[in-house]
Amino acid sequence: MRQAYFPRTGGNLKRSVSDEKFILTVRVTPNSSTNMVSTGSEGKVLIRLTSPPVDGEANKALIKFVAKKLKIRQSDVSIARGERSRDKTLLIRGVSREMAEQYLFS
Repeated sequence: MRQAYFPRTGGNLKRSVSDEKFILTVRVTPNSSTNMVSTGSEGKVLIRLTSPPVDGEANKALIKFVAKKLKIRQSDVSIARGERSRDKTLLIRGVSREMAEQYLFS
């Protein structure tokens, strides 16, 4: 486990940071009117993004949007598979699957 140091909270106070990670499969729809998350008929997570699928802009927007929804850093979200496809496999670090489901759909 990594240790995070918080100097403002006084001296040697350390807090454990979770090394949790999981895989999330999503279907992305670029060029939508708004950024939003929903579920499809097969239970797959659908993410609609306003950015176009040009020069990786939609992938960057996907990472930024998912990180913001999950309240984690953008560096904790990466595309493991499907960079040029609408169906993508994301590797999510720093949050549990249960918390991620709660944050995504709130």
